[in-house]
Amino acid sequence: MELYFNQVFAYPAYFSLALLVTMLLGIPISKLLDSTARQSDLQIGEPASAADEVWARLFEIPGKLGGQWIGQFERLLFLIAFTVRAPEAIFAWVAFKVAAKWDAWRNVYKIPDQMPKVGRAKVSDAEWLIARKKWGSRTYQRVIIGTAANITAAVVGIAVFQALIQFWP
Repeated sequence: MELYFNQVFAYPAYFSLALLVTMLLGIPISKLLDSTARQSDLQIGEPASAADEVWARLFEIPGKLGGQWIGQFERLLFLIAFTVRAPEAIFAWVAFKVAAKWDAWRNVYKIPDQMPKVGRAKVSDAEWLIARKKWGSRTYQRVIIGTAANITAAVVGIAVFQALIQFWP
């Protein structure tokens, strides 16, 4: 069964349910993304001379609430794009997101080449390189997994919508 935008108006309750399912899938997606960001995965060891709170702040993920709002927007955008059969909207959003992340990673969120001075803390260059690699990998994973999961959530929403139309017309 092909899906057309006019079906949204013909079956508003079914579409509302599909929208609800899509948005509620944000809960397990958030938990999935949290699992990629556990500080324990970055085991570089806190230098004995570093203050606990300063060291912990180096590892925290800023703007988590903003990321959750972006995820909600993405799921809605993807569901609408699938509904109106406009995959180019998804491609445009992903291209925008890659460009924005690229710029942010290069200019704003860049991990310094050397460990910032934290009191008298000493971290070897090798330890710092490992930490940079893990931080970069963690950030990349969150973006890729989050976007893929949001697309999947929208596909599930569309499947629910189609199933409702097909089995309970």
